[in-house]
Amino acid sequence: MGEQGFAEYALVRRTLAFLQPVVIAGMGVGIPRYVALHFEKEKEKAFRFFVHGTLIALTVTFTTCLFFLIFSDFYMYLIFGSSDYSFLAIPVCISLLGLVLHSLVYGYFRGCMNMNSANCIQLLNLGIIPFSIFLFVNSLDKIILVTGCTWVASSVFATVIIFFGKTNHIKLEKVKITELISYGFPRIPGDILLTLSFSLPSFWCAHIAGVREAGYVAFGTSLLNMAGAFFGPLSLVLLPQATMQIVNNQFDKLKTSIRKISIYTLVLTFLGIIVFELFAEFIIRIFYGSDNPELAFFSRWIIAGSFGYTLFIVLRSVLDAYYKIPKNAINIFISFTVFIVFALAWLYFTQDFIGIIYGFVLSLFVLGLLSLQSVYRIFSSEAV
Repeated sequence: MGEQGFAEYALVRRTLAFLQPVVIAGMGVGIPRYVALHFEKEKEKAFRFFVHGTLIALTVTFTTCLFFLIFSDFYMYLIFGSSDYSFLAIPVCISLLGLVLHSLVYGYFRGCMNMNSANCIQLLNLGIIPFSIFLFVNSLDKIILVTGCTWVASSVFATVIIFFGKTNHIKLEKVKITELISYGFPRIPGDILLTLSFSLPSFWCAHIAGVREAGYVAFGTSLLNMAGAFFGPLSLVLLPQATMQIVNNQFDKLKTSIRKISIYTLVLTFLGIIVFELFAEFIIRIFYGSDNPELAFFSRWIIAGSFGYTLFIVLRSVLDAYYKIPKNAINIFISFTVFIVFALAWLYFTQDFIGIIYGFVLSLFVLGLLSLQSVYRIFSSEAV
């Protein structure tokens, strides 16, 4: 594809990463929670929650795709800065549908604690398929289209397996739709704000300092995302596990697990930060291809935010399992407000864009502390 094609592909993937948590309408968390809530004692009820969650997510997804296709020139201008990319609208919509179907199936397997099936479909759809297609297909639109079609096919196949022998349990129930919507929809703003929190620093720096500095900041946030991804599997398993323990009133057992996980997370994060701070130049030389002291400076500051971010990653599932209200979204909103207020105040008094980075890192510390405080309140209210 060349350098230009790779940049275009990266923009499409970033767009999909932004749209997917929005169009899935909170069902990526809602399905595993409600399936885990009922799977042990009422498997049929757990399956019906999966059916209703799938219906809600697909309704929002198809509606979004319809608008995306009708106003493709406008949306492609927003993404690429040119309406000439409108030919990508259909491939993007198919890929978005494939990602949503994948997340729904993956969420069901998580709720059932069938992590072997969950990990297999995760590896297939997010690892093997994109990598294989990227190797053998050169055209940008074909890469996105073939990837999307393969995601849809594999996810539909997994859905058929889930539905096999259960079709007599399919019945639309307004109560379940209402319950899932009331749980999932309020979580959408939090997903958007979290994505925006990681995108805004580089965009903001681009307007104030320049594209080069914005690229350095984007590199730092990518490292931060990698740190969060390292602890992601803990969060994925913790949601259904915490839900089952809460249902069975096993708060003492849950508290012990959370304490251990939190300590391990903080210790490993601390060690990771120390290693990066000591060998930042060497690590950046591997990624960047040459020495870059300025990039190392930005990266060192940003990676410090992993203390709060990794703690949020592992604890957010407990909050989603216990609270019907969007507690994570509330915490994200507070931390995002801290980021904006601090950055604006710093820029007002100093006109130095470094305040954007300081504000971003501070907001991640606030997010981690708020998550820890929210979990502590759960155990305090349950008098563990």
